[in-house]
Amino acid sequence: MPAKQSPEERWKQVQAALGGWKIALAILVGIVTTIFAPYDFFEDISSDVITLFGIVMAALVPAMLLAATSMRAGGFSVASVRLLAKSLDDQMVLFGLLFLCALGGAALVIVGKSLDWSLPAIPLPTAEPAVINLSGLWNLLIATVLTFLALRLVDAVAGIRDILRLSSEIAVGEAFERSRAQSKREDQVG
Repeated sequence: MPAKQSPEERWKQVQAALGGWKIALAILVGIVTTIFAPYDFFEDISSDVITLFGIVMAALVPAMLLAATSMRAGGFSVASVRLLAKSLDDQMVLFGLLFLCALGGAALVIVGKSLDWSLPAIPLPTAEPAVINLSGLWNLLIATVLTFLALRLVDAVAGIRDILRLSSEIAVGEAFERSRAQSKREDQVG
């Protein structure tokens, strides 16, 4: 059984799942969308965006189950099993983060749509009357989540492939051990 992680180790794991430059790029896309798109940019496609978030969540659930059930010892050493457990745990953190992002993105679209894509303007205390229109916040948040999901789903698919590769290695190791044990029994009988 893997050792319990400290809060610092868990935080490092979450930071790795965020993807460093990928979260920065997602925020940049959100900012550009906020600057150049109308405040109701997602209004006409809101049902499509919610559907997309739903598809992502629906795809992540079986991926999470695959990761959770693919742990077997096979003919591996203790170090290999621990490495596999750590890799699967890291993958589960990524899957969980992506699931929560998709859920949060869908909630943002629903709330934005229910508020008619508007938020109150904030008057600024300047010599000339000026206001900040907060309605663009919807664009910032939704575009950031969509971009982040797109960038990290590529890694999630690669992670699923790694899990399948590791599972096949375990299966080959188990088959090899059964074959070796069978040969041993035949040599003892013969």
